[in-house]
Amino acid sequence: MKTGQCSRIYISSNHNKDWKAQYANTFAELRMVDESYWCALWEGIYRGKSNSTLLDVGCGDGKFLAWIELKNYAVHYVGLDNAIEMLTVAKHKCMRNSLILGDALSLPFRSESFDGVILNNVIHLTGTEKPFLKAISRVLNTEGRLVIGVANVDELTRYWEYEFFPSALKIDIQRLPSLASLYKCCIEAKFNHISSKRVLLERREFGPEFLERVRRRHISSLWLIPQYEFEQGFKKLEEEVFSGKRKVQEVTLHVLVFEKITTEPFECKNY
Repeated sequence: MKTGQCSRIYISSNHNKDWKAQYANTFAELRMVDESYWCALWEGIYRGKSNSTLLDVGCGDGKFLAWIELKNYAVHYVGLDNAIEMLTVAKHKCMRNSLILGDALSLPFRSESFDGVILNNVIHLTGTEKPFLKAISRVLNTEGRLVIGVANVDELTRYWEYEFFPSALKIDIQRLPSLASLYKCCIEAKFNHISSKRVLLERREFGPEFLERVRRRHISSLWLIPQYEFEQGFKKLEEEVFSGKRKVQEVTLHVLVFEKITTEPFECKNY
């Protein structure tokens, strides 16, 4: 399988804003929230230091920031996104955190401003090229943490809904970096690999609720395929679901933790 490379930007900032604008107000309904996944991100980013300053690049509608606020963690959290529509929704959820409109590839912060940076399921939108990771490194303090939540491109073919939207599968295979290439890019950008964890994000039960999420295009690649393909694929998917042929499917993400270093990185294990 051909996987994404770390030397490209997969979606332009304007395209990214377009699909975000169309479902900013319903984003929380379409994307499932899983406590175990949030906990894995938090365990990777938090070092036990009170008043830590953390940055969420591509914070979207602020679900993770709101989760942190509910936990009353003693940190200062900054969310950055390039879609004003998403931040408008986020400001109603996040009362104690700062929200910034900006470009992930040109971070509007001083050097060494943060103790940790999170890329929560957005690496395929911002790119993984070395200049971007160097920009992340610039705003991190020495030994600051970079935590990446990402799907494993090599697992995509087991998600059966792609059978009905083949162009979406091709898009996601192209734009998602393989875990191996992601490790390599981070190591080249002077990050040490600390840990990895595979987390069950959700168990999809294929019924009317799932069909509604697909109809409203709950993953961004469904916005990028031809309309006729989406309509035809959805019709076939609907028939399969109501026939009872498909029941439950597990969806997983990987949480990768890296640490900024100033010396030569350790050898990274093959993945």
